[in-house]
Amino acid sequence: MMSLHPFVPPQKRGMRWRSTTWVCYGVGIGVAQDAEEAVRWIRMAAEQGDAEGQLALGVLYGEGLGVVQDYAEAYAWMSVALSQEPYYSAEGILAEDRDSRQELLDQMTPSEVERGEELEREYLEKYVMRESQ
Repeated sequence: MMSLHPFVPPQKRGMRWRSTTWVCYGVGIGVAQDAEEAVRWIRMAAEQGDAEGQLALGVLYGEGLGVVQDYAEAYAWMSVALSQEPYYSAEGILAEDRDSRQELLDQMTPSEVERGEELEREYLEKYVMRESQ
């Protein structure tokens, strides 16, 4: 029997679907709770330019949840997410997230700040959605 809706692998589905998937794995909704799988989906969304995924990945690195704690990575991902301000302005959460990033920055050593800023520049080039995309 022919299917009316061909199978589309999760990696090819839209960003909203990926965001929902990582929440399900992170909390255990409809699937077994799996931090590694949640991080995999969050990273996939983040690397495809999803500001929500980028912020979530930054928080995970800052807290060491599902990944090795790394303040430089946390700072870089949070900064990249916050650079996509139209998304955050629409959501009305920009100030709170800027405060969280500043709190993280206050805990970082000078070498962590330097590395975080280097990563931020790299990630801005690679992982920010452009108007033409």
